[in-house]
Amino acid sequence: MIPAHRLREGDVVAVLPGQSLPADGVIIDGTSTMQTAWVTGESRPVPVAPGTAWVGGSFNLQSPLRIRVTAAGDQSRIGRLNEMVRQATAQRTPLIHLADRIGGVFVIGVLFLALVTVAVWSWIASPSVALDHTVALLTIACPCALALAAPLVITVALGRAAREQVWIRDGSALERLAKPGILWFDKTGTLTFGDQSVVAWDGTTESLLTAAALESHSDHPAARAIVSFANRADPSWHPSHYTVEQVVQSYGQGIEGRVNNVSVAIGVLSSPRVDTPDRGADYEYLCQSVSVECDGVHQGTFLLGDRERPGAIEALRRLVDRGWKIGLLSGDRASVVDALAERLRAEGVPLVDVQSEQTPEQKLAVILASRSSHPTTVMVGDGINDAAALAAADVGIAIRGTGETCLRNAPVYIPDNQLDSIVRLVDASQNTVRGLHRSFAASLLYNAITISLAVTGWIHPLIAALFMPLSGITVLTMALSARTFPPSSKTVASEAAL
Repeated sequence: MIPAHRLREGDVVAVLPGQSLPADGVIIDGTSTMQTAWVTGESRPVPVAPGTAWVGGSFNLQSPLRIRVTAAGDQSRIGRLNEMVRQATAQRTPLIHLADRIGGVFVIGVLFLALVTVAVWSWIASPSVALDHTVALLTIACPCALALAAPLVITVALGRAAREQVWIRDGSALERLAKPGILWFDKTGTLTFGDQSVVAWDGTTESLLTAAALESHSDHPAARAIVSFANRADPSWHPSHYTVEQVVQSYGQGIEGRVNNVSVAIGVLSSPRVDTPDRGADYEYLCQSVSVECDGVHQGTFLLGDRERPGAIEALRRLVDRGWKIGLLSGDRASVVDALAERLRAEGVPLVDVQSEQTPEQKLAVILASRSSHPTTVMVGDGINDAAALAAADVGIAIRGTGETCLRNAPVYIPDNQLDSIVRLVDASQNTVRGLHRSFAASLLYNAITISLAVTGWIHPLIAALFMPLSGITVLTMALSARTFPPSSKTVASEAAL
């Protein structure tokens, strides 16, 4: 065992099942299946064999492999993606805060009025009267309220967002999200769960449990999905209740064996396009159809797919209602992405663009082009393959992965994977901007009235000293009372229980 950063081109590395490839390389020994969703966006495990070139970060699922390193460290694809992330982040234009602009003009204006006040009152009254009125003006004028407005409102919003499990690294993201533009969604792991599961089973419960007993002797992702489905169908089921013998697993084809002296064969059907019973429609984003035969007689079919997240369609509808355009930007197969797009459109979610089989570099190019044609470009995704696109977007929203990694690549991280939180984030952004505008307006109105009174001689310096804190207190009260990120029903119920 050596640290991955010490690998060099030409080194040979053993990669066991359950481990990820530490560098780019070519497989020189072994056959297995590889999960690449985190790197390429492909939802279905991909078979690999000697001679196959593979990317570091892919996950070995099935059998031991030996690979010859072709690129490691900064020269690997992941290393190049990290550099793209750094460049995209460095090129982001910094947000110019409205408070800074107004504050600069405000200070110059107050100093000019102070000179005018001294000159005018010295001419029409006396220097002592002019001094009193000028001191009152300089005392009651409150640029600090303008300076406090933005940080107070944004800080309160960020704190309330964190309470709702929405972590925001950069407060300027709230201002950008307040202006509707286009939301690009990755598919694998974002709109869908990103792993295989049983979508439906067409057969008897007895055949299901028999098939699961045989699949319990395999580590294939499809086998794990079938075993998990059997556990949900019958919590009392356990593979130890069955006698399983003569298990033979055919690479990429299926598994055979005898279960309680019954010959059982489970295999992948050639066509993935099937009628999905629980939806009553024909969708092609299922990964595969798996047939079950007992003693040569067909007993049922599993539909294995990457299921969409609950509430995803409703969340997209609500975003469209708020003026956002929706696009799909995925590395998965065209047939899979197009079928999901078809389903979204059928459910009332218009899509302005659908991009499939996109490499991380191509995703980055799409985001950069989108920024030039839309007021706000938002990328919602997860995984290494989305890192550069997340960093290059006006706002990147990561919804799966470790918080440290995601917040390095995107200013917003939603760890609970709930797309409804994106809707609430958009609403919170608009509420935050409205809160900023109200705070600015209140501060400017206060200063306009009090400065006018001071210049015209209606306020004594001692009265001005008493009034001066009012603007700051007003801004603080408005920031705390603004419903920038109101608690969700889940949070309210949790706090009520406590």
